[in-house]
Amino acid sequence: MFESLVQKDILRSFNNIIMEEQHGFRPGRSTITNSLIVHNYIFNAFQHHSQVDVIYTDFNKAFDTVNHAVLVKILKDCGTGEPLLSWLKSYLDNRYQWVKLPNVKSNVFFTPLVFPKVDTCPLCSFPSSSTALAKH
Repeated sequence: MFESLVQKDILRSFNNIIMEEQHGFRPGRSTITNSLIVHNYIFNAFQHHSQVDVIYTDFNKAFDTVNHAVLVKILKDCGTGEPLLSWLKSYLDNRYQWVKLPNVKSNVFFTPLVFPKVDTCPLCSFPSSSTALAKH
């Protein structure tokens, strides 16, 4: 619940920064909407006998390698203020993970660069960092 509130706040801040062409992690957009736009573009290009080159990339695993220090700097540079910035930093720093079954718990592992797998808050990381990197 709390993460969905954070996501809404970040989405408001980044809606004008994220590239219009980005469909992932945005409300009302998906791989389907992206495919429809590309299909229309290709169809029109073929009608005009134009060349079309398309490159698709899959950033699915990109969340696993987001450097949190870089992410926090990008968020700050893009106008994210306090206390949200401090909360995100504390949320991302010094993360630990383990597996727990009814009678057994695995060893605890420190995960310094792995973004927590949270379905509700992917916007908190990759789109903002990928947009910032694409613009530089």
